[in-house]
Amino acid sequence: MNEQRFDTNSTPHVMLQQCEGTVTIGSWIREAVTATGESFTAESPEANLITITTAHDLQLMLPRHGRLTIETVTGSLTIKHVAGLAKIGQVQGDLTLKNVGDVQVDSVHGALNGEGIDGPVTVGEVAQAVILRNTHNVSVQQAQQGVSIRYVNGRITLGTVGGDIDLHTVSEDLSIAQAGGSVKLSNLGGQNNLPQVKGPVFLVGGLVTGEHIFTSEGDIFVYWPSAAPVNLIATATKISNRLRLRQAGETTDGDKVTLTGYIEHRKTFLVLKTPGRIGLVKWDQSGEPAFAETDFDFTEPVPAPDVEMTEAMETVGVGIGTAVSQGVTNVINRLELELGPEWGRRFAALELEEKLTEAIAAELARGGLGIGESGGGETAVSPPPVTPGMVAFQKAEQKVEQSLQKATTTMDKTRQKLAAPETDPQPGPQQPQPKAAAPTQDTSPAAAAKPQGGSPKEASSQPAAQLRILDMLEKGVISVEEASKLLQSL
Repeated sequence: MNEQRFDTNSTPHVMLQQCEGTVTIGSWIREAVTATGESFTAESPEANLITITTAHDLQLMLPRHGRLTIETVTGSLTIKHVAGLAKIGQVQGDLTLKNVGDVQVDSVHGALNGEGIDGPVTVGEVAQAVILRNTHNVSVQQAQQGVSIRYVNGRITLGTVGGDIDLHTVSEDLSIAQAGGSVKLSNLGGQNNLPQVKGPVFLVGGLVTGEHIFTSEGDIFVYWPSAAPVNLIATATKISNRLRLRQAGETTDGDKVTLTGYIEHRKTFLVLKTPGRIGLVKWDQSGEPAFAETDFDFTEPVPAPDVEMTEAMETVGVGIGTAVSQGVTNVINRLELELGPEWGRRFAALELEEKLTEAIAAELARGGLGIGESGGGETAVSPPPVTPGMVAFQKAEQKVEQSLQKATTTMDKTRQKLAAPETDPQPGPQQPQPKAAAPTQDTSPAAAAKPQGGSPKEASSQPAAQLRILDMLEKGVISVEEASKLLQSL
């Protein structure tokens, strides 16, 4: 085994012109370049420049920040821990890169494996698989087989890929000109453009603001976080949607169905196009999904959840309760102002406000909130509502107003009765007597003061009875409705 050493500075330039075997290149802390092999030719035509040619396997060691120019390797090539620029022409075997800097490769007839690449990776053509981890910008013009790239601090640009594509965690833009197999994408941080994919597409996670276009001849499956914003336009022959889209709507054009809708805001545009199927499901971000068709149910149409209707009906429920409570409070306050603070304390002790609110709410529940029904049983004719929830809310308001009017009338009658003087009536002018009066008729002032309808004892007994009814109501012996009927009968 032969070895040759050249003293250099910390950034030498090593040129490997021809190697008909396997090449392994590493780095060390020494400012020198060594070549080890069975037979090779090594020269230094100028300082810090070494040229090497061999027909056998070769091992090279150089300073970490040295540069490499490799023209042709008929075997495999491995480069580790070299931070300087590496320009590689043709590698007929596999190319392995680990902890290196910028890499430029014309063609690899084998597979390309890389990890810990602290610089852009630019590749012309790879005959077999491309597997890269923890790298910066990646550009591959053509890969005849599959491509798997993960954890990219930068963008990915792929030309024609013959096999499957698996991309995970890309911080910047993604572009794939043509994919012959399936495409799995997750945790994408830039703009995305896939104009031509032959196989199925799996998309996982939300996307950044901007336009993202995914076009495939196969199915498209989307795992979308429920809170991630999106403005969706999906076109396919069949769509299964389980996302809570606002203003969701479908239109048909022949055998194509287009689904539109949005979540949160409309600045993230997701355009999906396929002659096949599109599946949309919520993803809880607890881990990578199965990337399987079984995660999507196309057995029967799945209606999109109507977010507008749900929120409208929730608003109706809150609005009814608020309207009833506010209306009862207004009635109680008005009665207290007219009758005095003592009656306010009585109302509070009776819990009259709470009981009235519950009674009106119960009446509304019994009456229902039928949309499009009028009091006479006929269909109400009105302008088209903005949402069904608004119509329901209008019907609720009408019933609340009717119930409150009824309660107000009853309370007004009670107030008038309770506010009447409780003392015996004072003597007044004599009432005209019939001409046919009996001779024994009593014409004294006391007799003239008697009411025609009954005796003073009977008239003074009404306030006492009313107070008795209120006392029974306060003790819970009778209900608000029963007390109201008793007071009306008096």
